[in-house]
Amino acid sequence: MENTLLGIVIDVSASMRKNWGNSWEIKQTKIEAVKNALNEEIVRINAIHDNSLKKDIKLFCLGIGFRLSLKLISAELSDGEEKILNDKTNTILIGIICDILALSELIPSKYKLDKIKKQIHSYWNSSAKNLLEGIEVDEQAAKKLSEYIENELVRSFRVNLHNYIENANAVFRNTIGKIFYFLGIPISETVLRIQAKRLSSKYSNEVERKANDIFNQFSEKYKKLIHERIQNFAKYEITQMLERNGLGFNIEIILENFDKNQLIRLSESIYNEIKKDISSEFMDIWNKNKLDFWTLKFSFLSMLNIFEVKTKTEYTIKNIGWAKLKPFVEDIVFGIFHDTFETVSKEMLYSWVQVSTKREVIRPISELTNILPDTTEKDIYSEEYMFGGTPMYEAINMATLRFNNREFADCRKILLIISDGEYDKANEVLNTIKLIKQAGVSVVCGYISNSLSIDKFKKEVRDKTKVGAQNLMSIASNFGDCPELVELIDKGEISAKEANKLCIQINQPKKLNILLGGLIK
Repeated sequence: MENTLLGIVIDVSASMRKNWGNSWEIKQTKIEAVKNALNEEIVRINAIHDNSLKKDIKLFCLGIGFRLSLKLISAELSDGEEKILNDKTNTILIGIICDILALSELIPSKYKLDKIKKQIHSYWNSSAKNLLEGIEVDEQAAKKLSEYIENELVRSFRVNLHNYIENANAVFRNTIGKIFYFLGIPISETVLRIQAKRLSSKYSNEVERKANDIFNQFSEKYKKLIHERIQNFAKYEITQMLERNGLGFNIEIILENFDKNQLIRLSESIYNEIKKDISSEFMDIWNKNKLDFWTLKFSFLSMLNIFEVKTKTEYTIKNIGWAKLKPFVEDIVFGIFHDTFETVSKEMLYSWVQVSTKREVIRPISELTNILPDTTEKDIYSEEYMFGGTPMYEAINMATLRFNNREFADCRKILLIISDGEYDKANEVLNTIKLIKQAGVSVVCGYISNSLSIDKFKKEVRDKTKVGAQNLMSIASNFGDCPELVELIDKGEISAKEANKLCIQINQPKKLNILLGGLIK
């Protein structure tokens, strides 16, 4: 198996802020296009090879052009004492070199964040299920309540008496029957059902309205309650989780140390508060109507079970109330966790960038799911963190130290530079590149350009890009150092800027996929 060390230097300086000049409908900055292309290719390569690569390839990646905001604190050092002064100044360093793989490990990926959020959802839902045991969302609850009352009112002594008289012999009907009809006792089932349906529908509609009013009346109260109980807990736990992620702990350990018991206690306090209001509203409507049910029971001479009506009324209010309140509560709780993840991540980005400037991460290709950070935190690809200066010389020196590490003495070494070539200290860069070439490093330049070749540009456009292209062509290795790329060039899948020079024109993101695939295959 051939061992390879692949180093990638990615330019994230000010010139990479511009949109890529291609025909895509989706406009994205050059660096975002580079990120998407590289990450897609890593996923594709690992999916195809499934850890069976013919090469043992390790990778490191440096991003050049990050910004870092620093707060400088003045201090007076005299007489062996340290006195911090009140005057503080803010400054922004624009030529920061960041270890991209270190940054990617510090910033939790979308996959990891989604897994954490799903587990928090699971803890909350499990607690809610236990607390709301016996309460299920039943859209037919009010209808069932109405039907029960109607049927029980009709199931009465008066109906039985009416049916007995109607089925008796003519003598009995004409004598006894007339007496009962005169007294107003017998009522036919048809007539009684009409009355029962009207009364039961009126009551069930009132119960349904009351249940809906619980949500309308208390929603703001519950929203405030949930924020008061959850916000600080979410901030503390998420900060702990992101810090543990930055320390390299895996997701299982991170979740194992999440305080789910406290989350359950908080959910209990919230749901119990809501239960009190629902119980109070239920008792209000029941106390208002229970006398009417006793009156109906005796006037209809029905077999209506008053206790059962009370039970079904409570069931209906809880079902209708929770049908709205449960998703309402969950949306607020999960929204708090989601927003807190975004807020805390943004607060920690500066420290993550700072830490990643001091780390040196080299990983096997098979262990990577992305190269550049792929996260919901969009601000990492903004002017607040990127698009500063272009310290290419310093980055090449850092890459050289890694290539010269004794651990990789027997490896084939490739340096891939992705840039538009616009950087200072070009002579110094060229001198160091000559040295690492002599030490066995092949240098491949991915020249980020617009859709047209610089040879076809008008003169005024060509002048702006000429220096960058020439810088990269001057440091690129010859074809013989990477025959696998020459094969792609011969097929026309990628194009070189100059014959026999591995300065590959990257005029659209898919070319970057092809280039990386050619180096790794």
